[in-house]
Amino acid sequence: MNSWCKIPLIFLLSINILSAQSSKVSGVISGDGNLENATIHILEIFQFFSSDKKGNYSFIISESGNYTIQFSHLGYKTETRKLLVENGKAYILNIELSQKPINIGEAVVISSRNENLLKEVSLTIELIDQQKIENSTLLSVSDLVSKNAGITLINDSPWGTTINIRGLSKQNIVYLIDGDRIETSTNIAAGLSMLNLNNIASIEVVKGGISSLYGSGATGGVINVKTKETYYRNSFFLLPTISSSINSVNNSSSNYLNLISGGVNWSASLSGSYRNAGDIQTPKGILENSAFQDESFNAGLKYNPIENIEL
Repeated sequence: MNSWCKIPLIFLLSINILSAQSSKVSGVISGDGNLENATIHILEIFQFFSSDKKGNYSFIISESGNYTIQFSHLGYKTETRKLLVENGKAYILNIELSQKPINIGEAVVISSRNENLLKEVSLTIELIDQQKIENSTLLSVSDLVSKNAGITLINDSPWGTTINIRGLSKQNIVYLIDGDRIETSTNIAAGLSMLNLNNIASIEVVKGGISSLYGSGATGGVINVKTKETYYRNSFFLLPTISSSINSVNNSSSNYLNLISGGVNWSASLSGSYRNAGDIQTPKGILENSAFQDESFNAGLKYNPIENIEL
């Protein structure tokens, strides 16, 4: 009976001896805030550990001696620390990692779309650049695009206009903004008249079927609207733009305000417009219920925290 009692006692004593010989190393790994899943590598004993959601880490070293510990995280420079460990002592190592750009090497992108000169393309393509937009007195994208051959302006309402390309209606035309699709063949037509020309850099019009690239909704053609982009400068800048217009046919007015600002690694744009019009006056009298009012607001922000990375 006494021999059985000695076993738990010996076990507890051995635990206390091991605990006294072991050393605990702990701390916090930070960079742009506390870093989760940072890797801790002890080179001499080839052991790995990782930090928790708050950047905390801890591990036990059972033998005294000199150790080399590496701290690493994706997107940050690796830090190395030398540590002399003595039995029974606790050590705190707080590590701050500095950011490092990720060099991914060569990237190969394969696409079914290739750059070609307009004269070498089999389809008919019209390009309305920024200079043409600025020189135009028209108020909507639909009005501007309809001035090209083969394109007809369709009035869904006094303020809601769409287009036909070579007789094919809006259900057969794909609309894109900066390459992103905003309509398919089953959707309601995108309100081109609601886009403010002051925010547009260029308009590309493809006449004819191009379903192989854009699907069945593009049997009539494609309209791609490219918006203006913000840009960086070597110092802080602020560029305001204000424009207004008046139309006597329906006593309409249009007001536009745009602010572009930026610096070395950031840029921002803020714009808004307000349009208001009364009932249209025709030779036969006033067109009832043709008055309208609309507002639009656009904002953009670009940030370049480190080289080759843009948010």
